[in-house]
Amino acid sequence: MTTALPPAAALRWLATMTPGLHAAAIVAEHGRVLAGDAELGAAAEEQAGVEVVRGAALTLVARVGGGALRGLLEADMATALAVAERGRAA
Repeated sequence: MTTALPPAAALRWLATMTPGLHAAAIVAEHGRVLAGDAELGAAAEEQAGVEVVRGAALTLVARVGGGALRGLLEADMATALAVAERGRAA
């Protein structure tokens, strides 16, 4: 995988890696949704069926169904967020 991607491309990569991904969003500081599901990104908080990974400058929020292994999901989300943060900085 490349080391830097725009936020939308990072979400596309995450979708290919995550079975059961229903929606995802990458959110910047002050709640601005950079890519993905705007409604989900506006919430940007953990709730039933929603996973949140926070980075240095961005947050990735994902709604997943059954079948996603939590540890693998968190690792993939962290990877997608990291490359999106590097892509945004580039």
